[in-house]
Amino acid sequence: MTDIAGIRVLERRRGNVFFQWQEEGRLRRGWLRERTPGWVPGPDDVMVAAPYGDPFEDVLPDVRISPEALADALRRKGVWTADEASANPQAIVHAIVLAAGLSYSMVQSAIAKSQEM
Repeated sequence: MTDIAGIRVLERRRGNVFFQWQEEGRLRRGWLRERTPGWVPGPDDVMVAAPYGDPFEDVLPDVRISPEALADALRRKGVWTADEASANPQAIVHAIVLAAGLSYSMVQSAIAKSQEM
């Protein structure tokens, strides 16, 4: 059985429930028809929820970043402490792209292509 945890309702709208959960440690969101007022979905319900969000896992499926490569890329972008990371979130994005050996145009193109599908 899949490991489901942390189910919480984010919104209720017109008889539907928008909720999120963790599945195998990964954050997911979905919609379900509300069964009764105040109802909270359970672990079995996530399997039939209408998924929310785009499948970014399919955009660049072969990208792998080691912790060491990411740490090195962060330092190359001037991020040495948590305070520096908080002050400069764009540097984190640059570091991830650098560590993965990607270009921004490649990432943007892959995302745009996934939207066409």
